[in-house]
Amino acid sequence: MRDAWYKKSYFRNLIDMHIASTDAQLLADFDGEAYADRLASTGFDTAYIYASNCLGLCLYPTKTGVRHKATEGGRDLFGEAVSACKKRGLRAIGYLNSWSTAVDDAHPDWRTQGKDGKGHRDLPGHAGRYGVPCPNSPYRDYFLSLVREVCGGYPIDGLWVDMVGFWRGVCHCEGCRQKFLRETGLPLPERIDWDSPDWVKYISFKRRSLASYAQAIEETAKGENPALSVSIQSAGWRLGAYLGFGEEYFDTFDYAAGDFYTDVCEGAVDAEFLRAVTKDTPFEYMVSRCPSLTYHTVSKPVSALRAQAFSAVLHDGAFLLIDAIDPKGTLDCRVYESFRAVGDALRPYADHPAFLRGERYAEVALYVNYDSAFDPAQNGTPTENGAPAPLFARLSTMVTTLASRHVPYAILSKRSLSSLEKYPVIVLSELYALTRKELSFFDAYVKGGGRLYVSGRSGSYLAATDLKDEKTLLLGDTSLRHLTGVSFAGTLPYDTCYLRMRGEEENEHPLGARAKGAPLVQREEDTRVLAYATLPFSNHTDNRRFLSAISDPPWEKTSIPVLTEHSYGRGRCLYSALLLEGEKTEALKDLWVELLLSLLGEGHLISISAPEAVESTVKWVDGKLVLTLFNTLWAKTEAPAGETEVKISKKLFSPSRVSVFPSGDARLFYEGERVCVSLSHLPELSMITLD
Repeated sequence: MRDAWYKKSYFRNLIDMHIASTDAQLLADFDGEAYADRLASTGFDTAYIYASNCLGLCLYPTKTGVRHKATEGGRDLFGEAVSACKKRGLRAIGYLNSWSTAVDDAHPDWRTQGKDGKGHRDLPGHAGRYGVPCPNSPYRDYFLSLVREVCGGYPIDGLWVDMVGFWRGVCHCEGCRQKFLRETGLPLPERIDWDSPDWVKYISFKRRSLASYAQAIEETAKGENPALSVSIQSAGWRLGAYLGFGEEYFDTFDYAAGDFYTDVCEGAVDAEFLRAVTKDTPFEYMVSRCPSLTYHTVSKPVSALRAQAFSAVLHDGAFLLIDAIDPKGTLDCRVYESFRAVGDALRPYADHPAFLRGERYAEVALYVNYDSAFDPAQNGTPTENGAPAPLFARLSTMVTTLASRHVPYAILSKRSLSSLEKYPVIVLSELYALTRKELSFFDAYVKGGGRLYVSGRSGSYLAATDLKDEKTLLLGDTSLRHLTGVSFAGTLPYDTCYLRMRGEEENEHPLGARAKGAPLVQREEDTRVLAYATLPFSNHTDNRRFLSAISDPPWEKTSIPVLTEHSYGRGRCLYSALLLEGEKTEALKDLWVELLLSLLGEGHLISISAPEAVESTVKWVDGKLVLTLFNTLWAKTEAPAGETEVKISKKLFSPSRVSVFPSGDARLFYEGERVCVSLSHLPELSMITLD
C-alpha cells in the first residue's frame, strides 16, 4: 500500500498489559490521557494499544470475550487510550493476543493438546500460566469475533496480532484430528519421518492451517475497515514447521514484524530475514527495554537501545520499543526519558533521502525455503520431541560471517525468484527440498551466467508442495545434479573430514570440518575437483580404535571429492559435500568466504575494509549509491571505529562526489579502475552517499 501509515512511521511503541484480573486494584489506576501524554511527549509516532492480553482478558466492553475486571461498570481502557492517542496525532494500532488462558480454562477441548490430552496449562512452572487454544478448534470463530469488535468498533489505523502459531509438534485436539482425517484420510502421526509422505502431509496440513487462520484474521479485519493495516507476529520464524510457519504465512498480512531478544549482531539475522519475507516494506523490528520480558524494573542502558534502533535503520526496518505497564495501570516515567533519547537519536536520519528507501545491492545472496527447514536425523523421534531445523542456525552463521568480512549480502526467499539475476552469487546451504518452480528458476539463473554455491544434500528430497501420490520423498540422488556435476553415492564414513585442496595434495595438515551425515559423491567427467578428502583413522565416538585420545587427526588420503566446480551454460556451480558455511572457526569461515569470492571473480565490485565490529549495507537510492556503516561497538565504548576504506569498481559506478551524514569527512580518490572512499573517523551510524 503506497500511502499506508507504516510507510511514514519509524518510531513506534507497545506497552505490554498482560495483567491478571484477580484483584480489583489491577489496572484500576490506568489513565488513557496520561498514557497518551507520555507517548506523545516522548516522540513516538505510533502506539500499539492492548485490546486483549495473553490471558485472554479484553480491556474493552466485549460482547464475545472475557472482560478484565477493570472494565466493570462499562469502562473501556482500550477505547480511552485509542481516543487519547488519536487526539495527540499518534496513530493507534489495536493489539490482540491469540493466546487465552481464560478460554483455555473454560474450553479445555479447544486447547492445543499433546497425545496425552494435556495442554500448555498443564506444563509445570511459569509456562503453565499460558493457555494456547488451537486455530483448528471453535476458538478460531471466537477469536475472529474479537477481531470484528476491535476493527469495526474503534477508529484504529491497523491491527497487530500476537502469538499466532500451533506451539506444539503435533496438536491432538479433536479439531486437528477430524480436519486432518477429512483432508488426507490419515490419523495424526506419532513419530517424525521426513522420508514418509504421511508425515510431510501433516506438515503441509499444519502450514496450510496456520496460513488459513492468518488469512482469516486479515480478511475479517479488512472486512470491517478496508483501510486498516494488518500484521501478525513473525518472531518465531526460526521454529518453522514447529509453529506451522511457511512462506505462505507471510503472504497473508501487510508487513512482517517481531520482537527479538538478541544483541545487534544476531539481530541482523532476524532483521534481514523479515526483510526477505515481508509482503510490504518496511518490516518492523521490535525490542523490549528490559533484557527479557521476565524483568520488569531492570532496563537496558540507553546506548544499547539506541544501537538496536540504529541496527533497524541499517537493515531498512521501522523500530518499535516495548515497555510493560505496572499492575495498577501506571508507567515508570523515568523509562520514557531513555526512550526520548533514542527517538532524538533516530530523528535526524528520518529526513535522509535513503531512510527506509532504496534497492539493496548484494554480491552474495543466501536463499532459504521452508520446504528444507527440517532435519532427517530426527526421523523416528516422537513428535513432541522435535527440534528447530539446523538450516536457520546455519543462516545465522552465514550472515554473521559475511557481515564481519564486509561482503555485501542479502537473504532471499521465494518472493525473490523472479529477480535472481540481480545477485552474482547465490548460496543454497543444504536445501534438502526444492520445488519444480525453484529448480526451473535456478536452472535459468546458472544457464544465464549466474553462480551457485551448493552444499550437502541439497535437492535430495521432493518438496512438500510438489507432493502427490509418491511413496517416498527421498529422491536417492540430487535434483541439482545437472548444475553441480555430482551425484550422491552414499555417506562419508567419518564424522570429521579434512580438505586436501588442489595444489596442496602433499599437505599433511589440511583444514578439517564436521562431516557427520555428509554425502559421498561421484563427479561427472567435466566436473573439476577442488579438494579431496583426507579421512581420520576412526570416528570420534569409537573408544577402542583411535590414534589420538582427544582429537581425530588426518590419516588416510583418498580420491573422494568433497569440493568441486562445474560449468553449466554461461554459469558455474561450486559444490561442497561439507557444510563449510555453518562452521564457526575463523579458519573455515575464511575458507568459505574465499570460495565465494573466487566464484564472484570480476563480479566482486565493492570491497570494504573496516574493523570487524562495523556492519554495512549498500543500496541504490534515486540513482545514487548509499553505504550505511554501523559501528556496533559504540554502545559499549562510545569510541569511533578505526579507518574505513571502500573501493568501488568503475564497472558498477563512477561517482564524482561523496557526502557523509550526519557529519564527518570522506576523501574520494581513484586507484586505476576503482573509486576509493576513505573515512578516518566513523561514529555510531554513518550514511555515505556517492553521486
